[in-house]
Amino acid sequence: MKILNTLLILTAITLASHSVSAASVVFDLRNPLIEDLDESTSFIITSGGINATVSANTGVLNRTASGFGINGPDTGDDTDGLDTGETVSIVFDANILLTGFSVSAFGTADSGTLLTGLAPVYVISSTGFQDLGNILITAGSSIDISGVAGSFSLDSVQVETVPIPSALLLFVTGIVPLMLTGIRQRK
Repeated sequence: MKILNTLLILTAITLASHSVSAASVVFDLRNPLIEDLDESTSFIITSGGINATVSANTGVLNRTASGFGINGPDTGDDTDGLDTGETVSIVFDANILLTGFSVSAFGTADSGTLLTGLAPVYVISSTGFQDLGNILITAGSSIDISGVAGSFSLDSVQVETVPIPSALLLFVTGIVPLMLTGIRQRK
């Protein structure tokens, strides 16, 4: 039993000393497969084993060859973009690091925001990838991307999986043999 405990502890130390890297995951909202899911107020998209529930605050979600956004009930609505007052909310089923998102069809008079709950509001002011660094979003929390003025297309959202911390890995693999030893000693 002591040899088994020693081997498990050495394995835990070895595993903990190797850094566990996060995997990058992209939710492509311009993917043609989205077309089968859109025209509803919400749908679930899966990427990298993570589910994201995408919802519209008004109207229906809409993906076309030129963009992704909300087809609102108003006349003159840009059917594949986020117009003023339109918000796409995304809720992930796992803890993630939000690293950024991409927008297109962004004109000089257009603007938008990203709200993540605890983080400050991020102002969208140009086309392309919006680098956010790493914002921790817990499972069940939403991110909200809104049109403030004009219209733009939401193309993709990029996240990273949250790796298991080395200390937790060490604790779990180290505590099991100790628990087994305690159980056997009580018998």
